[in-house]
Amino acid sequence: MASSLEDELSCAVCCEIFRDPQMLLCGHTFCRQCIDHQPNLQVPVSRTCPVCLRSTHQNPVSNLVLKSTCESYKKEKDRRRTEEEDYGGVPCPRHGLKIRFFCKSDRELICKECRNQEHRAHKVQPLTQAVQQHKDQIRAALLPAEKALESLRKGSALECRVTKYIKSQAEQAEKQIMAEFEKLHQFLRVEQEVRRSELRVEEQQKREKQEELVKWELQALSDRVMGVEEELQNDDVTFLRNFNDILLRAQYRPHPHLDPASLIDVVKHMGNLRYNVWEKMKDVCPCYPVILDPNSAPPQMSVSGELTAVRRSAWRFYSPNPLQEKGDDFRVLGSIAQNFNFDCWDVEVGDNKSWKLGVYRRSLGWNNVVECSMWGLCRTGDLFYAEVPGSTLLQVNSPPKTVRMKLVPRKNDNTLYWSLSISDASRVWVLCRFNKIPFGTDLCPFLTSQEKETPLSIVPVKVNITPEKELTFLERRVDYGTLARSSGRTNITSTLSFVK
Repeated sequence: MASSLEDELSCAVCCEIFRDPQMLLCGHTFCRQCIDHQPNLQVPVSRTCPVCLRSTHQNPVSNLVLKSTCESYKKEKDRRRTEEEDYGGVPCPRHGLKIRFFCKSDRELICKECRNQEHRAHKVQPLTQAVQQHKDQIRAALLPAEKALESLRKGSALECRVTKYIKSQAEQAEKQIMAEFEKLHQFLRVEQEVRRSELRVEEQQKREKQEELVKWELQALSDRVMGVEEELQNDDVTFLRNFNDILLRAQYRPHPHLDPASLIDVVKHMGNLRYNVWEKMKDVCPCYPVILDPNSAPPQMSVSGELTAVRRSAWRFYSPNPLQEKGDDFRVLGSIAQNFNFDCWDVEVGDNKSWKLGVYRRSLGWNNVVECSMWGLCRTGDLFYAEVPGSTLLQVNSPPKTVRMKLVPRKNDNTLYWSLSISDASRVWVLCRFNKIPFGTDLCPFLTSQEKETPLSIVPVKVNITPEKELTFLERRVDYGTLARSSGRTNITSTLSFVK
């Protein structure tokens, strides 16, 4: 309807709302500006209407009624446009009035009639006040995101610090790898030089011996040839009389002193060379049953470069782990979980009087809450405690220097469980024992030290390398029918065993 009314109030020339409408004799109306731009209408002799094409000789007359109507229509249109800009352009769907209020009870936008009728007993506030409150709520909710954005831009966010920490970890690990391989290279270089030196010594000895034999043989043969040549110069009677002796001296027979022992003992120097060097390397390459995980260390704890010792550290000497800054757990976990193949390790505590060690388990409870359990031994000064969920004071007369942890799987009523014993490794004296530790999530060893001077260190284990002998045919009880006898072989496949 509004569109039809606007069409009726529009000029046929410019297609806009009439501005100072002028009516011709034929009854059609146009804007004064449009009439001024029509050459046919400005000629006093003959004027043609653009709509009906009738000619007229009279000047146009102002259409005051249409002018007033157009002005009223423009004012109403401007008013509606202003209201739409102020109130979102959405009037009340029930009453068509301006939305001026907000019902806090029903959380609805309402007009004046809605407030007087359905929302009379509700909490109602002005629309501008509600908008301001909701904007403040949005700004408050947006504040953490703005702070996070600012910290990301400045590089102080956790993600940025973790990125820097990863870079520092890689640099430290690379330096440690180079240092460890340099030790191996140094060992191989020394071993190589020792073996080359032994080879050169044997070469020198046997070459000098052979040169002496050549020198002696040269002198002996030279004397023999000269003697025979002199005998050939004798008179005929003497020559024939001594012929047999001369012939015997002229004949050459090699000496039996040349044998394989005169050569280099290549088997001694090259036999199983790599295997022998590898077997010897076990003395310079310690094997640790537990490797500590530096990612689990809080900023207050420091892990050694070989990941086998831990001590309390100062913040200024070590780069703190950003993921452990807010943690109050001072435990450093072992990176290898306990299982049936790995059940015993020793920890050297020395004179440290403030430490805690044992096994640790983290699992999810029935309501998806992380549950942490630990079993171990704690020392505080001269007091020792057994750590279970709870602490029990122990009677320890002689503090241990090395503590042995041993896990043994047991079975009772078709139920598997762990049994943990903690003892003094030097005297094999059990300090405490924990039975029926439930199976499920793997147990991880943990260490904690509150002293800076004396670290807690994992004790390396001894490694034995023994060749495994393959069974003979007879031992395998294999019947080969016509085979009269069997032959045995030795398969040099090494078996590693760890000895405590």
